[in-house]
Amino acid sequence: MKSVSLPAFDDLTLVQSAVVVKAGFRKSVGLSNLCPHNCTNAPPQVIESCGLTFDSVETAYQHKKARFFESRLFDKANYDQAYERDPTVSSQTFLSDRFLHMTPYEAKRAGGKGAFAICISAMFLNKAKAGRLYDQICKDWFGTNVAVMRGLLDQKFSDSNPAYRDLLLSTNDRIIYEQKSRGGSVWEGGAYQENVTTSGWGLLGDLLMERRTALAVNK
Repeated sequence: MKSVSLPAFDDLTLVQSAVVVKAGFRKSVGLSNLCPHNCTNAPPQVIESCGLTFDSVETAYQHKKARFFESRLFDKANYDQAYERDPTVSSQTFLSDRFLHMTPYEAKRAGGKGAFAICISAMFLNKAKAGRLYDQICKDWFGTNVAVMRGLLDQKFSDSNPAYRDLLLSTNDRIIYEQKSRGGSVWEGGAYQENVTTSGWGLLGDLLMERRTALAVNK
């Protein structure tokens, strides 16, 4: 099998003067939530969330999402698909604990509906019910997830992580966006969602450029 050389974490990919981010394709990996996946020489990151320290934005984000879900699994007053609390379940953090030892790439794969439903149903049975409950809770998660991501990115690109702070500042006033995948998402370039992202550059790009502006002002 032919070996693939990985870029340095601070290599930037430019397309028509814009900075394109996509760790899966080894593009501007240092700006990606998946860093240090698919790059070399990435300095350690210090990202704090829920009283814990993480080494990537992606892992911290998915852990926070899992905590959000855990707090609502038995909330029958607000979710008709919620479960009855089971006194035999010893851990109430069985969803979020999965992320404590995952790589960023593993965390991304484990953070979707299918993986959550499998994990919930393994504990409480009924995978179809778990999927329906995921959909219900997700509607509320989407009301807070942008603030969660903004807080994590503010930490990554800060004086606590100077190499990443300086990398973001080095993009100057260039447009930043995450390359669109086959399915597309609100985080990626080309996304449009009223009251969430209307720039056309996607939510990750919006938040990175917002953070860059704040850093430049306080430099």
